Amino acid sequence: MRLATKIFLLLFGLFFATISLDIAAQYYFYDFAYPSYKQNQIYQLVYDIKEEVPNFERHTNDFFSYMNELKSEYLVQYKLHSSNTSQLNLDRLTDNDIFFESKNEENVTTYHYYTKITFKGGEQWIIEVSYSLQVLGEMLSVFTNYYIFIFMILAILVLFFAIWLTEHITKPLLHMKRVTENIANINFTEKCEVTSDDELKELATNINIMSDNLNNTLTKLKVANERLQDDIAREREFEQMRSNFFSTISHELKTPLTIIKGIATRVKSKPMSQDDVKLQLESIIEEVDRMTMMVQDTLNYMKMENPEDFLEYSSFNLKMLVEHLNKKVEHLMGEKHLHIHLDLDDVYVEADSEQIMTVVTNLYSNAIRYTPDGDHIYVTLKRYDDKVRFEIENTGIFIPEAEIDRIWEPFYRLEKSRNRDSGGTGLGLLITSKILKMHHSKYGVMNTDRGVKFYFDLNIDPDFDE
Repeated sequence: MRLATKIFLLLFGLFFATISLDIAAQYYFYDFAYPSYKQNQIYQLVYDIKEEVPNFERHTNDFFSYMNELKSEYLVQYKLHSSNTSQLNLDRLTDNDIFFESKNEENVTTYHYYTKITFKGGEQWIIEVSYSLQVLGEMLSVFTNYYIFIFMILAILVLFFAIWLTEHITKPLLHMKRVTENIANINFTEKCEVTSDDELKELATNINIMSDNLNNTLTKLKVANERLQDDIAREREFEQMRSNFFSTISHELKTPLTIIKGIATRVKSKPMSQDDVKLQLESIIEEVDRMTMMVQDTLNYMKMENPEDFLEYSSFNLKMLVEHLNKKVEHLMGEKHLHIHLDLDDVYVEADSEQIMTVVTNLYSNAIRYTPDGDHIYVTLKRYDDKVRFEIENTGIFIPEAEIDRIWEPFYRLEKSRNRDSGGTGLGLLITSKILKMHHSKYGVMNTDRGVKFYFDLNIDPDFDE
């Protein structure tokens, strides 16, 4: 049952109860309370008359004025009877007593009081004081006849009051009910709007606060859950990558170990000249150096699991870093007769200088390794907005588009045979991508009209940059 209906029925119930109690009270008052009260009142009035009459002469105006005042005030009638009258039963009267009787004529009850009175001078008479309930009965009859009319008026008033109550009380409650249902369904878009300055407004305010708190809490829980899911996914991905990484390293280490074992077996089982033995030992040293580099790169990569502990940010001149590295590898480029082209902006960046040096070194080494003899390498450093972009492009070779995304995988080589003679440990670009990710850098690789271009971005340090 709706709240408005309950309020309407409650008001009508109270109304009917009030009317019923009023009717019952009127009939009780007419039948019991009022007659008893009036009898006592008239008794006292007769006693007062009995005491006051000796002060008057019977035929004087003072006596009649006194009796007329009592008649008007108490709505009574009076008659004087001779003490020798034959209409009354004088045996019932004594000098001090009051005789009472009631008569019912035409459904109207009338009370009659008789007593002896003595006027001034000793003249005795019998006074009859009567009071009729006809007036009260007529009033009760009028009220009874108009009860239907009064009921209709009150019913209309109750109806309008119920509508008003519904508008000002139940309507806000129904609105809050709808809002709380939305909250229960995890919908916090609707708010309680109550304009009255009372408890309903306080309740609406508390509901809005609860809605906001629940929304904020669920949002935080949702974000935390998404982060947890991402962390779990990354952890699984990392575990899979680690498993694949160590599986690949194990495979890569088997090759130099097999070569070393083969060389050692030949030296042991086959007589060789001093020069041959020296040549074989140099091969062993070369393979050991390759293994050492691979192990060192592996250890460096494993240290990068926690960027906060691994990176040490500082401000440095990126142009000077590139020029310094370029000088260090000039002899390598000279061996392959490579032509280097530099176009560098003077710019300060905020990053880990040692790790950025590793990145630039790996990209330089990769370019030198794969650029055919006599071709060109283009290195540019250009600023844009609050960032600077480093690009290195080597000519004469392209990466198949289907394999360009695999360039960052460990031990990936362009040669299908994964030829180890191309040099490197196979972890350089993997380490490069890891360092750039820790710097939140945008990086990548693409084929150009001339060859292959690697690039990455870094944030410019505004405090040092001019």
